Amino acid sequence: MAAVIPIIAVIASVASTVYSAVSSSQAATSQEHAADRAAAAANVAAEATQAQAVKQAEAETINVQMAQDQAAQAKTAAAQKESDYRERAAAALGLERSARAGQGVTMEGTPLLTFYTNMRKYEEDAMRIREGGAVEEKGYLQQARLHGLYGQGALETGAAKVAGITDTAAGFKETASAASAANKANMGKTLLTGAMDVFSITKQAGWWGNAPITKV
Repeated sequence: MAAVIPIIAVIASVASTVYSAVSSSQAATSQEHAADRAAAAANVAAEATQAQAVKQAEAETINVQMAQDQAAQAKTAAAQKESDYRERAAAALGLERSARAGQGVTMEGTPLLTFYTNMRKYEEDAMRIREGGAVEEKGYLQQARLHGLYGQGALETGAAKVAGITDTAAGFKETASAASAANKANMGKTLLTGAMDVFSITKQAGWWGNAPITKV
């Protein structure tokens, strides 16, 4: 019966060691898997953030082109409107001169002053058309610049977010790596401790050629 006791003690020690090692390994493995999943989710989030930033920047690029096209159209339309008006003004002045000549009125004094007054009015109207077109063109160009800034801002903001998410993913990977290393170290420590316990029990039982150690 006395010989059976060390065997039972050895079995119990081995079982305890194996249980501790397996429990520690399972806990560490679970931690590794959780960290790996978190890292994978972070990478997916980073890709989605980058894609969204690029999409927004592309949309702003389209807006820039649209605003630039509208600016060009406003300039062209104003130039055409001014040209048409000047033609009508020239025709009106020509008719005025012809009418006065047909009435025998010479272009001097009040008639001449009236003629130049009308001419100046037509010129001022033409310049207002030109200036209105320039203001409209400038407004569209300003919109184009703003959309360009929005697009650049979207890319920069997206890059900053991606960098933060990437750092987080790297942290999760480091956690997984540390958990793996700790798992191996703990298993080694547990097995070594168990082996020492078994050795101590068997040594006291005299399994290594020495007489069993008995208490007085």
